[in-house]
Amino acid sequence: MINIKLPLRVIPKKRPRLGRKGTYMPQPYLYQREYLRIKFRPFKKLEGEISLDCLFIFKKSKTMAKNKYTMPVPDTDNLIGAIMDAGEKVLYDNDRQITEHCSKKMWGEEDLVFITLKEIKR
Repeated sequence: MINIKLPLRVIPKKRPRLGRKGTYMPQPYLYQREYLRIKFRPFKKLEGEISLDCLFIFKKSKTMAKNKYTMPVPDTDNLIGAIMDAGEKVLYDNDRQITEHCSKKMWGEEDLVFITLKEIKR
């Protein structure tokens, strides 16, 4: 089992953009992916089927409305997609190994992400 806690506001996975020289990913997303890969390197690569759980905590801005029921804007599928892309070739060989995942987003005092990876024994 791998548990990772990072003080990071995750940039959600973006669609590839089309430019004059072909398709490309936005630069901030690529910088974040490389940052995450550096943070993931000390951990042992997992084999077989994997379960991924992510908790994304977003700091509220001071100008935000006082409604406590609004949710952070990025979709959880795009957030977890960014984590899955960054873990490929570092935490596991291919993101097809992830056969189950769970993600949650919420407000907190600071930007954080908690990542838990487990090998599934069948």
